[in-house]
Amino acid sequence: MKRSADIPKERGHSCPLQTTPRPRTAWQRSADKSVRALLLLLLVFLAALLHAEDHTFTHNEIAIQLRGVNAEMTKPLEEIIKEQLDQSADTTASSALADDLAFFVRKHYQSQGYLSAAVAWFLEDKDIVLTATEGVQQHVGTTTFPGNPGLDEKELHRYLVRPTRERIGRTAKDTPYVEKEIAAGVDLVHRYILSHGYVDCEVSPPVAANQSDGATDITVAIRPGDQWKVGTIELQECPATVEKTLQQIVKVLEEQTLNEARVENMRRQVEGELQTRGWFVAKVTTIEARAPNNHMNL
Repeated sequence: MKRSADIPKERGHSCPLQTTPRPRTAWQRSADKSVRALLLLLLVFLAALLHAEDHTFTHNEIAIQLRGVNAEMTKPLEEIIKEQLDQSADTTASSALADDLAFFVRKHYQSQGYLSAAVAWFLEDKDIVLTATEGVQQHVGTTTFPGNPGLDEKELHRYLVRPTRERIGRTAKDTPYVEKEIAAGVDLVHRYILSHGYVDCEVSPPVAANQSDGATDITVAIRPGDQWKVGTIELQECPATVEKTLQQIVKVLEEQTLNEARVENMRRQVEGELQTRGWFVAKVTTIEARAPNNHMNL
């Protein structure tokens, strides 16, 4: 009887076993995205911790300790606190003063896009200790304007962020997300669209979506309606001696896109011409009347 080791093996070609990987499910892909987002958020949080510093200064004989504040925020917060101390005229630390200072510190954080910033305070001997938990700084990310009637999207974006850019300066790299200032920017967007003849335009409040990387994407829905043009301009109760001159002034505006500023400029020109000709108390008003084919007669 032969041992198994002595039995000759059959010759042939060996093929490794090949398997086709299973496609990842939608749930697995979603889970991967969630994990990556959490890791990114953790990295941002750790970076904030590494940049946080303790800062102590004295003003009006009151010692202030700032804790958990990143280097970029230290100087502006110190200036804000000094200004508040000057206004209060206090020379000793108190609970009421510490609470007020914490309020203004948090307010400044919010103006810089730290939406979840919290500031705690306590008294340590004769010092006021302000401890900040900054959170993630939010900045304006992608802006979209569904319903835009064909106006320049970049111009709409500039109007949306103008209140914030005017406050922080136009050279800053990112625009901090500040809810009240974006709301004011929506009003500017509305006025910009109106200036292009969309007199029935409606603009919805902004919808913000905060991303884990600090970007806040903003959507502003627009319902523009029809675009209107200036129709016929009629001069009523116009002195015959200046009617020809005034007609030349107003005719320029006919068939132009309806724009409130242009209409007001025309009204002032007519009124100024009358006053120059001797009607010193002349007053000119404009009355709008809708006409067919989206024309506004004046």
